[in-house]
Amino acid sequence: MLCAILNYQFIVTKRGSGVSYFFGWAVMIPLSCWIPFHIIEFYNLQNSSLKTISSIVPISVVFRTLEAMYNTPPPQVENSLMHYMIYYTAGSHHIWDKKTNTYAPPSLQHMALTSFKLIYYFFAVCLSLSFLLHYNFIPFPQSPVQLEDFHFGLEMLNPYHLANGYCFAGKF
Repeated sequence: MLCAILNYQFIVTKRGSGVSYFFGWAVMIPLSCWIPFHIIEFYNLQNSSLKTISSIVPISVVFRTLEAMYNTPPPQVENSLMHYMIYYTAGSHHIWDKKTNTYAPPSLQHMALTSFKLIYYFFAVCLSLSFLLHYNFIPFPQSPVQLEDFHFGLEMLNPYHLANGYCFAGKF
């Protein structure tokens, strides 16, 4: 939320000026990439799921900041700070009503169906893995990452490692 407010105040409202590019490239992007790793070290986080989540935040902030600097978000988003905060903090894209320039909420039926699918697939994967992990099963054994120590390199972006991380998130 704080990043959304800062982006809106210093980038969206001042778009095209040197202030917006300076704030984006020299403040928001470096801080969003630097702070999560210091939080991990400060709190001595050992949980792989929390480490993965802390690496998702910088990616989201960098993309939203670039989007704000180069004027690529939907036009309805920038009508107010509240609309921008809804858009910025959402993990998925919202549908905006072009007539009223407001957020169009999904129907209750659509939300229920999507929630049911999500819960069904999550528990199906968790149940399968809970049986298979007792036999040292690894869904994608070709992962080049060694998980003994926390480090960040290009091997973390290997598709096998990303898929294993997704599968093991249900284990915790």
